[in-house]
Amino acid sequence: MSSNTRHFEEFRGHTRLKHFILRAYLGAWASKLLRGRNRHVLFVDAFAGEGRDHAGNDGSPLIAAKIASQVSGKLHPTASPSPQVVKLFAIDIDGPTIDRLRECLTPFAPGHPGHVEVRHGVLADFIDETVAAAAGSASLYFLDPFGIKGLDSSTYRKALQGPQDEIFALFADAKTPRLYGLVIAKAFDLASRLEEIRESPSLFQELDQAAEEEARRAAAEHQHALDLSQPAAREVLNKALSGSYWEAALRDAPAEQRPGIFLQLFIDELVRAGARFIMTMPMREESGQVAYTLVHASKSEVALITMKDTVSSGLNKPGLLPPEVLALMRADLSVPMSEIYHFLRSHFAGQEVLWADLAKPALLIGTGVFHFQLAEIKEELKTAGWLAKGADRKEYCRVPPT
Repeated sequence: MSSNTRHFEEFRGHTRLKHFILRAYLGAWASKLLRGRNRHVLFVDAFAGEGRDHAGNDGSPLIAAKIASQVSGKLHPTASPSPQVVKLFAIDIDGPTIDRLRECLTPFAPGHPGHVEVRHGVLADFIDETVAAAAGSASLYFLDPFGIKGLDSSTYRKALQGPQDEIFALFADAKTPRLYGLVIAKAFDLASRLEEIRESPSLFQELDQAAEEEARRAAAEHQHALDLSQPAAREVLNKALSGSYWEAALRDAPAEQRPGIFLQLFIDELVRAGARFIMTMPMREESGQVAYTLVHASKSEVALITMKDTVSSGLNKPGLLPPEVLALMRADLSVPMSEIYHFLRSHFAGQEVLWADLAKPALLIGTGVFHFQLAEIKEELKTAGWLAKGADRKEYCRVPPT
């Protein structure tokens, strides 16, 4: 059974959390942008899947279709039917999956504000079409592959070419080193194995001959597997990371450092494609094991803050993952107070600034701080004498001179 098939039996806790974040962010993103100068916005689900799992939980295409309907209804409550202000594309490479997706989306027929344009293939096949559909308006690309296979660096720059374009991606940093392991796997050492057999002969010549034949067979099978897997593994990594430079970056790295290096290489690709702000979030399974990392790339401070707020809401929502796992994920994202003090000193030394208007936004934009940590930070700053209410009852951050 493939990982794709298992995935759609019933979404696991980290997938439900991911979908919670997507649902909340997509709704906020579309509503905010459509109140501005955008007449429409575009959401592209590049690894759409079947639409829902076999237990009836909505997947990303259905989540997007329902959000589109809600946003259109709020903006045009009297229109019948409401115009489609959130344009939707769903792309998947698997034929049977596409068939199930189309069936799942039957209620959202053409003309419905939640109508989804379904495409069979990969994002690179349709990137020019989706860019044209955006027509200069804001776009959000959801890249949610099974592993790293399917990510294509040639699409990043096009997806991020506009000032309000964003990518929300799943990067399988926990699994990617396995591909690297295939790339650097060595051939079966047949000569050493034959020498070992001949140096310790048995009492029966025919048994030794059989052992040598078995060694030769094993060597042939091993080499055949490498011949099939190594080029494919290298191609996947080259495509996702725009070339083979990653080989030099990984050459002398210890195994435990490889996931972090691959993640940073992916982030570097997004920055080269035009992203100014990157948010990362390790996603853990029910066991507490890291499954992958969510990566949000944008050019907007507002987008970064909104995504951090959405993630914070997800990490405080009970029922998606065990409480101890959610606590562990909050710990993953928490910033040490030493870094908070250093940041505030480097930006506001000797100043008294409003917490809500200056200090808090600066922390959310300039550091890894998420909203869920702000209450703790405020208490620490109050204890240190750095945060207090002024005569106007507003909170001020008083940063000592360096």
